[in-house]
Amino acid sequence: MVMKKKMILQGFIFTCIHFALVFVSLMLAYHNIDAPSPYTISQQIFLFLGTILVLPGSLLLSFWLGENSAALEWLLSILNSLLWGFSLSLAVQGWVKFRSRKSST
Repeated sequence: MVMKKKMILQGFIFTCIHFALVFVSLMLAYHNIDAPSPYTISQQIFLFLGTILVLPGSLLLSFWLGENSAALEWLLSILNSLLWGFSLSLAVQGWVKFRSRKSST
């Protein structure tokens, strides 16, 4: 039971970190979008990072929602971050179990 609570807490922490990373990377990628010059290298890096982090939610957004309300887009972003956060939490817990079994033998 303690392990489940720890995993849930860890999942929510990773979710918040993921959401913040998506938000910051996209803000840094598009912060100077009105400039006539092409993207700088740092903007291209942050745009690439943001594009990777919004998957698979962006696929659902483009195919399912189209151009609907912003509230649904925010909800999908939060669900996408939950998916990433809990997947990462599950991967970390599996790695910890694997390492503990390997070190005990």
